[in-house]
Amino acid sequence: MKPATYNFTILQGSTLNKIFTLKNEDGTTFSLTGYTAVMKARQEVATAAAVIGSAGSPTNLTLTLTVLDGTITMAMTAAQTAALDFSTAVWDMELTIGANVQRWFQGIITLSKEITR
Repeated sequence: MKPATYNFTILQGSTLNKIFTLKNEDGTTFSLTGYTAVMKARQEVATAAAVIGSAGSPTNLTLTLTVLDGTITMAMTAAQTAALDFSTAVWDMELTIGANVQRWFQGIITLSKEITR
């Protein structure tokens, strides 16, 4: 399966809530029963340190899986987005069930710098 490409902008100093809805090929809701998800963003693919992460370092993003709705909510508080300091970053999200790990989403994040602080 090829991961879906999704580019988006984070407004520095604002709350972030992005909802991804997963569907089966026939359009029915994909069940996330038994799945876990991890998301990381780095300024470049080869950069060692992540600028955003749902696990490990940093842990400044929350992923919430709503099993029966087939949704994944990516969330950051206003304080967490205010602390970000990059122009663009590459990101991806992997879903795991048992020993099966697959990248479902990838793309580029642009940070729109905050003026009002």
